[in-house]
Amino acid sequence: MNLSTLWRAALLQALAVAPLFALLVAVPLPPGFFREQGALVGPAAWLVCSLVVASILRLGVPNALAVAVGSGLLAVAAGALLGHSAGMVAGVLGFGALCGRITRSRGGRGARRQVASHRSARDPA
Repeated sequence: MNLSTLWRAALLQALAVAPLFALLVAVPLPPGFFREQGALVGPAAWLVCSLVVASILRLGVPNALAVAVGSGLLAVAAGALLGHSAGMVAGVLGFGALCGRITRSRGGRGARRQVASHRSARDPA
């Protein structure tokens, strides 16, 4: 797990989601908008924020979509059990953890190859 990426991704996702959440709450929307449309607006906003953050971290679109879906499902589960705010926190932390996992696995293989090539160059036997 790449802890640097974990915390950067979580912070960036929080910085992306929080103002959007505040804006959606502050805008004078029709009564019942979130009860009727929240199941569409929330995940769409989460996905857009996830794509922005993943592009900043250069994770690639397939990874960004996978991380967005995985952390979004975590957010929904936590939100259903503990409330919307707790779900958002769980989602942000899950997003960071999944990003940290992806970058670790990408860097991990390259690091092992680099060590192996260094060993073979040092020990020509």
